[in-house]
Amino acid sequence: MKARRCKLQGAATVLWYSSYSGSKHSKLFKSDFSIIGWERPMNTGNHLQTFP
Repeated sequence: MKARRCKLQGAATVLWYSSYSGSKHSKLFKSDFSIIGWERPMNTGNHLQTFP
């Protein structure tokens, strides 16, 4: 189960970077990170403030 979780986090990180550049789906990605518990993937609150 740990391996699967790591794989999920890796995929989520890619999605976060993909959505970082002002994607319209950024709000959806933020919800996904809240579920995973990764609201601050890089401890950079400034980036997350761009979410609506």
